[in-house]
Amino acid sequence: TAAGGGPLKFATSASKRTEARINRQLIDDIFRGVDPFARSGAVRPDWTYPHTNWQPVFFEHLWTQYVRPNHGTLDFYLEVGSFKGGSITRLADLLKEKCPDWRKVSLVCMDPFSGDVNMWDWNHNKGTKFGHDFLDTGPDGRPQIFERFLANVADKGHQDMVLPIVVGGLVGMKLIDRFHKTGRIDQLPSVI
Repeated sequence: TAAGGGPLKFATSASKRTEARINRQLIDDIFRGVDPFARSGAVRPDWTYPHTNWQPVFFEHLWTQYVRPNHGTLDFYLEVGSFKGGSITRLADLLKEKCPDWRKVSLVCMDPFSGDVNMWDWNHNKGTKFGHDFLDTGPDGRPQIFERFLANVADKGHQDMVLPIVVGGLVGMKLIDRFHKTGRIDQLPSVI
């Protein structure tokens, strides 16, 4: 959080991603050159979500079975279903610890950031289930999951390698495939 406990202010520009090639190509194409982390954040980080699916053992397996045998490189990782950023920040932690070329890694996250049926049901009267407000609805009733994702990734200092795209998984994977076929990005994900 910012000094005084207020919301984080994002100060990342696309220039901080000079080595993450795929992120740079997608920022230029989808976001018209404006990094989604470059805007001011109005939401604080929140790490209370208890169900992050990928545990540290998965990332260690990814490292030992894929990344290390490929000379310690992972150019483009696509995560489909990112929610509030717990899994991708664990992967970014591991890569920054073990991968000397981590600045070249693009961690692209696709999610509609709108919650699922259970989350909407559990949000009745702004209630919580399992001690967690899954939707983070704002005063207008719109989920603020995307804003929470940005705040959480920035809180861990990984906005330099993570790029969120607000899109459902099937549409997003078709989009990446089309962008590759038309030369708008120069490679497909190494790992999905």
